[in-house]
Amino acid sequence: MNLKGYTLALDASCPTTQVALFKDAKLLEIREEASPAMQSLIRSAQHSISNHNLHLSEIKNFIYCAGPGSILGIRLSIMAIRTWATLYSVPSNRIHSVFSLPMAAASYLQQAQQPPEKSLIVCSEWKKDHWNTFH
Repeated sequence: MNLKGYTLALDASCPTTQVALFKDAKLLEIREEASPAMQSLIRSAQHSISNHNLHLSEIKNFIYCAGPGSILGIRLSIMAIRTWATLYSVPSNRIHSVFSLPMAAASYLQQAQQPPEKSLIVCSEWKKDHWNTFH
């Protein structure tokens, strides 16, 4: 991924909403809110952008979490990004999706002192008694 300029990342796939702002792939700010995505996603994005005296037109890249998780939260993220990208002529090759479980596994392996002797399995609860796994 070529993440030159400002990048806005949205993750509303979980019970909390997370918004991160990057410049040239370096993290500037991350916000997390416990309120539902419908209430917090746009507000968090606006706060992050305004805290750095930016305008949405200056965002050159967008990233969203494509799952697993809340379909409503994922759709809200995609809708917001597609709207902003259309308004400010951001090409579709500057919109990226990520999947949370492979990222969680990679983060774990990066922080582990030694690689696991056997295969690594990452599990997360999606809804009550429904689970997602990655291995």
